[in-house]
Amino acid sequence: MNNSELWWRPDFFAGKEAKLIKRAKIIKSIRDFFDDKSFLEVETPILQKNSGAGLHMHSFKTELKSNDLLSSNDMFLQTSPEFTMKKLLVAGLPKIYQICKSFRNADNSPNHSPEFTMLEWYHTGIDYKELMAELTQMVRSCSDKVINWKGLKSDLHKDWQILSVVEAFKLYADIDIEDILEDTDEFKIRANNIGIRTDREDNWEDIFFRIFLEKIEPNLGSPVPTIIYDYPISMAALSKPKSSDPRFAERFELFICGLELANAYGELTD
Repeated sequence: MNNSELWWRPDFFAGKEAKLIKRAKIIKSIRDFFDDKSFLEVETPILQKNSGAGLHMHSFKTELKSNDLLSSNDMFLQTSPEFTMKKLLVAGLPKIYQICKSFRNADNSPNHSPEFTMLEWYHTGIDYKELMAELTQMVRSCSDKVINWKGLKSDLHKDWQILSVVEAFKLYADIDIEDILEDTDEFKIRANNIGIRTDREDNWEDIFFRIFLEKIEPNLGSPVPTIIYDYPISMAALSKPKSSDPRFAERFELFICGLELANAYGELTD
């Protein structure tokens, strides 16, 4: 049987058609939400002159040939449309959004794909607490009331769990990180005390992520979505420091059924 025969078999789309329709409806709902709030949908270049990738991200590299094909320049596929959209903010567009393909160069995993669809939006003139509210409204407007994933349920229309990073570590790992923000040795001791393995080479953030992934993340986003906010300032590049406590930054993440779905922050503009 060749590929064309396989494609047109009546049962080829069995179970897939419903997912395609549902995906299309979700994307339409997202557009409706932002259009109703007078956001401008934009489309920025996917091919970039530099990688623009964060510390733990890796870009796909390609070559742009000259017209005579005798030379070439390195180019990269975007890991997100962040920097190109920020150019539009600087140009004076106050409320913009984009639904686009992004690329991160790593092997497939159950929760990550090298090519994926990303929603990115920017709203000037509001703070990160107002952005949390906007995120909540958007998710509720385009999703089913209850999300089911990997045996977990999350009711989008009940009150969400809102926790600071400090509160989350106290609640799920029984560790107060507020007084050890720069003390790697003490952090290792406390991690070991709750059964988290550490290595001699580990820095503070390595320990943070080990504890977070093993003790905290599995508890987030069920039976309701969870927003974790106020990350240590060292873990929030481009985020605005909190005016009340500059040890922490105006950054937050959304979790549903144990999976991180969104990362956001008050923008550092200094």
